[in-house]
Amino acid sequence: WAVVAAMAIGALVIILRLAQLQILDHQRYATEARQMHISQETVSDRRGALLDRNGYPLAASEDAFNVMVERRAWSKPEEAAAAANKISEVTHVPAPDMLSIIAATDVFEVPVASSLNYEQATAVRKLGLPGVRLLESSRRVYPEGNLAAQLLGFVGHDGAGLSGLEADLEATLGGAKGTLTYERDGLGNQIAVGSRNETPSQPGANVVLTVDRFIQRLAEKELQKAIDAHKATGGTVIVIQPKTGQILAMASNPMADLTKPDLSDESKLALFRNRAITDTFEPGSIFKLVTAAAALDLGLVSPSTWWYDEGVVNLSGWSIRNWDFSANGSQTVQQILSKSLNTGAAWLASLCGPDRFYDYVRRFGFGSPTGIGLSGEASGQVRTPQNDPDNWRPVDMATNSFGQG
Repeated sequence: WAVVAAMAIGALVIILRLAQLQILDHQRYATEARQMHISQETVSDRRGALLDRNGYPLAASEDAFNVMVERRAWSKPEEAAAAANKISEVTHVPAPDMLSIIAATDVFEVPVASSLNYEQATAVRKLGLPGVRLLESSRRVYPEGNLAAQLLGFVGHDGAGLSGLEADLEATLGGAKGTLTYERDGLGNQIAVGSRNETPSQPGANVVLTVDRFIQRLAEKELQKAIDAHKATGGTVIVIQPKTGQILAMASNPMADLTKPDLSDESKLALFRNRAITDTFEPGSIFKLVTAAAALDLGLVSPSTWWYDEGVVNLSGWSIRNWDFSANGSQTVQQILSKSLNTGAAWLASLCGPDRFYDYVRRFGFGSPTGIGLSGEASGQVRTPQNDPDNWRPVDMATNSFGQG
C-alpha cells in the first residue's frame, strides 16, 4: 500500500502540474512559444520626397539595410565580442555599443546597426554570422545639404518625422505601415515551408512645396551676410509671393545640421526651432501701411488728404514724436508713409477710432495664426480695449499705429 500511495501521489502531482501548464498558465507559455517560433515585423515602404516648386528634391529616401541580431545568439561573451568586432569593421559602429544594446534588452531580436548601404550590407551578409540577418530599410537623404533645415526638419531612426515639414506631413510622407508574420527556426531564420502572412505597406506620397531652392539659397546667403555685418546672434528671412501668399523661401539662422542631427545634444536640437514662425517681434514702421489702409478703406482720407505735422502728439501724459524728431508742417497721407511719420500714423488711427482701428488689425490677421500648416506657429499679441481693458489707454493705439507697443 505504501508503494501504491506513492505512485498515486506522484501521478496526482504530475496531473496538477500538467493542469497548471496547460490550463492555468497556458496563455503565458503559448505567448512565449509564439514569440520564439513566430516573428512579426512592421514593414515600412519608401517615404515620400519633399520637392521644391520646380520638382528638385530637397528631402528623399534611398534603400538601406539594418543589421538585426538575436539576443540568444550573442549569449556567450567571447563569441558575442568576436561577432561584434567583425560587424564593426564593416559598419563603423563601435563593438561595445552593439554589445550594450544586446545587454540592455530582453526582446528576441534587436537592430545593432542601421542605414547600411548596399556594399556594407553585402559585406555583412558574407560574414555568415549566426543569429545575424539584414532587414531592408531606407534612409533619409538631403540632396541640397542643410538648405531650409528648420523648415524641412528631420526624421528619427524609425523613419518617422520628428520636426519641421517631415513631422507636419508625416501622414502624407510616411504612407501606411504593413506587417509581416512568419515562422522561424531555432536560429531565427524564416522557415521556407512555414506559414507566412503579409499585410503590404503603402509608399508615402511626394509633396511639392512652394519653396524655390534657388531663392531659398539666396535668402540664406544674404541673411548670413547681414548677420555678419551687424554682428547679430541670428535672424530670419521669409520671401512671399504677394499676390498668392505662397512662401518662396523661409530661412532661419543659426543653421541646423540636417545630414547628421545629434539627438543627444539639446543645444543642437534647439537649432531646429523654426524662428520664422515661432518667434514674435514688433513689426515697427511697416505697420503704418495697415493703419493707412484702414483709414483709406473707411473713406476717411485719400492719398492726397492734407494734415499738419507739429512734430509731437500728446496722449495720456506721453509725447509721441517722429523717428527723426522732425516737424514737417503740411503733409499729405502719401507723405506720411513716404517719410514714415509716427505722428501722422497716430493721426490716422485717431480718425478710425479704437473700435474700427482694431477691427482692421484683426481682419488683417494680427493676433491669429496664419494657418500655414507648420507646427509651433505663434499667433502674435495685440493689446486692445477688449482683451486688456484695465491697461489699455489711448496712447496704446497711437503707438500701435506705427507698430510698437
